[in-house]
Amino acid sequence: FPSSGLPDLNKKDGLVVEGLLLAVVVVDLLLLVVKFGLAGCLQSTLRLAHVVLVCCMLADYGMAWVLAGRVLPRAAPYLRIVLTCLSMPDFRQEFSTIFRLIPRIVEVLMVVVILIFFYSWFGCILFDSHSEAEDTESDMYFPNLLDGMWNMLVLLTTANYPDVMMPAYNKNRLSFLFFLSFLVLGLWFMMNLLLATVFSEYSTAKAQSRDQMQEVQRANLDQAFAVLDTSSRGWLDQPTIQYLLMEISSYSTVKAMTEEEAANMFTTLDEDGNGQVDQEEF
Repeated sequence: FPSSGLPDLNKKDGLVVEGLLLAVVVVDLLLLVVKFGLAGCLQSTLRLAHVVLVCCMLADYGMAWVLAGRVLPRAAPYLRIVLTCLSMPDFRQEFSTIFRLIPRIVEVLMVVVILIFFYSWFGCILFDSHSEAEDTESDMYFPNLLDGMWNMLVLLTTANYPDVMMPAYNKNRLSFLFFLSFLVLGLWFMMNLLLATVFSEYSTAKAQSRDQMQEVQRANLDQAFAVLDTSSRGWLDQPTIQYLLMEISSYSTVKAMTEEEAANMFTTLDEDGNGQVDQEEF
């Protein structure tokens, strides 16, 4: 790997550092198993994937120690990326949204593929030359349809422009119209259409995701209200709400709340001021 001249660890020291960091991951996994139990980890798809990834990383690390004298490809760098994505809910949500977008933008992508295919086919015919010279447009960029499609795809990213058209341009100045029309259609129309489609579909998917989360949140709140309303009165009194808030604030992930703050929270929830919090207010 490029290191820009910075000092790096040798293979053995690198394995030692990797082992120390992997030990932290293993401890985290053990705490997960202690919290949910082995059966709970195996029943959840996400936690099961976590267990499998850590086991694969341990196996890869063991193989690296055993075969330390050989140069073999490692799977651990890629497994760490997957493990990081699984451990971060925001990453999982974004990847899920992206995967759901793929079928929706296939139509636009197919139009781009058809455009590249047509221009590559037309270029193979237009620049076909029987000359034995090796610097012709046909030999350099359009020897066959597959190579032509690849070069036109690279052209669409402007990575090989204007080199791709120079052999033909040196022989006939009008040949630039072929490449100009491709860039106009590809960059100014197709890429903008693709970007607009992706943005529109992404915005729609995020809105649907927010609506689904709100529905789940509403269902969870209704279920919690039903559990708290043991007498089926349809409302909760102030002591019940304050006790609930104090219990919630005992969790380390929630800011600690005093009894006065809990009372103020009840007053905020009690919008009609009747001393009761109904299901809609809850």
